[in-house]
Amino acid sequence: GSGNIYVTGGFVGSVDFDPGPGIEKHISNGMVDIFFSKFDTNGAFIWAQTWGGIHDDCGVAIDADNSGNIYVMGDFIYSVDFDPGPGEDWHISGGSRDIFLSKFDSNGNFIWARTWEGDCLGSDSQITTDNTGNIFVPGYYRYTVDFDPGPEEDLHTANGANDAIDSFLIKFLPNGYWE
Repeated sequence: GSGNIYVTGGFVGSVDFDPGPGIEKHISNGMVDIFFSKFDTNGAFIWAQTWGGIHDDCGVAIDADNSGNIYVMGDFIYSVDFDPGPGEDWHISGGSRDIFLSKFDSNGNFIWARTWEGDCLGSDSQITTDNTGNIFVPGYYRYTVDFDPGPEEDLHTANGANDAIDSFLIKFLPNGYWE
């Protein structure tokens, strides 16, 4: 990310994301919506993007690769249009709380989103990229989860008692396909 600073999280209501004298006002669609903001190396605000559905959606981790692409990971409930621009990329959660990974270019333009359906899926607080643009996503899950964000299935069941929690680490290629 060329030394830029990126922040992600959730917000409610009307928020001015520019901490300086400028105004970058966004209004949430639901209870909690996702945001991410870009600041330069001096901490000056550059832009913000927001999106979300009618329920609780939140960004929990963010990283940029060597080409300046930005990756936001978080969780969502119900249906969400992951493209904050004029396009649409709708995903529907299959469990109580599902994970998403979205890719944006250095200007905050949407490229793709991937989601995982499953019960009690959770996301950790970090994602990372390597020098070739691969993205590594850690997290945890309960019950049975389909880790393949595409039409195929890769089912895994948590080991142990009814409320057992297992961890995962998924590698994505720069085009959004997983390995």
